[in-house]
Amino acid sequence: MKKFMSLLIIIIVFSLTACGNGRQNDFADVNFDFSNISSTIHSNSSSTPVPSQVTSSANTNNAESAPSFSSSNTANTSSEATSSTETVEKRVSITKTANSITVTQGKNEYTLRRHISKGINLDTWRLTRQVICGEEVWKDIDIEGPLKQEGAADFIGGYHGDEVFETVSMTADGVELDVSSNWSAFTTANFTVLVKSKVYYCNDTEKVAFIRHKKLVFTDNKLTVTNDWEYVGDENFVLSVHTGGGIWSIFCDQIKGYSTNTDSTIKNNVGTAGGKAMDEVTIYGIKDFTVTIKGLSQKDKHYAADVSYFGYEKRPRIKPYFMTVYTSTPRVLATGTRLSTAFSITVE
Repeated sequence: MKKFMSLLIIIIVFSLTACGNGRQNDFADVNFDFSNISSTIHSNSSSTPVPSQVTSSANTNNAESAPSFSSSNTANTSSEATSSTETVEKRVSITKTANSITVTQGKNEYTLRRHISKGINLDTWRLTRQVICGEEVWKDIDIEGPLKQEGAADFIGGYHGDEVFETVSMTADGVELDVSSNWSAFTTANFTVLVKSKVYYCNDTEKVAFIRHKKLVFTDNKLTVTNDWEYVGDENFVLSVHTGGGIWSIFCDQIKGYSTNTDSTIKNNVGTAGGKAMDEVTIYGIKDFTVTIKGLSQKDKHYAADVSYFGYEKRPRIKPYFMTVYTSTPRVLATGTRLSTAFSITVE
């Protein structure tokens, strides 16, 4: 009897230990670390080995299927995750065809795609379009937070080029998705995209300036964009502008106006100099929608914010900027310096 009881205790302890060692896809909003998911991400190099349940690269084929969800791999990546006893309404709809993913959140729709442009040394997964209430509000700009070196001809990263991704991971409610396959439409409460890339100096296809970790989290009616840039260059880098604290755009003829956390007056066809206090802009659409851009980064002496008015364009637009570094107070980066920023976009 004593031997039987001892054996039973050993079995129970072993079972509890095994249950506590489940793999988690849980990242902090800022300063997240990709090192623990190297075995589960899709590589941009065909020579990199991957697990058997995932194909060899981010290239797609013509096979189309709904992603399969395994109950043994269901870690929740949302920072607002509910307990297992609660029912989470799955309000994010996703479909994927070739290198283009459509993410629908009620009246709002994003296009996420693998953007390849050899002319500007670009190959990465990025947001390229947004539609609200059936109308395109922006296309082919950057809302993910590029940065600019003092004296350089242009920004680097995303739409501006000089970026090549190394790995990408996509999950729905914590379950790894096969990026190499097409996906027929399905719903989820949380869709998370993690991209690790090399960002080169402006117009330089050989010399890497930054290693960038980008995280996009889609939940209900909100998108949270988090960036972590590590400077890996040999010489000090004078950073003149960094828009990672928040950036967005919309045409003036699509809105009634906008207000900010520093000025509740609703205005349109005009810019606002927000200074260091501004970190939230709410935009009121003609078609019964509101968009709130909220900065989530720390503010220091380098921070500045404004709403820029592009009245000289054929179709004028406004563009909120939450700049963690601005030209009047540039920041010198030494090798190993990391810049961590985050902001959210909520459409209601």
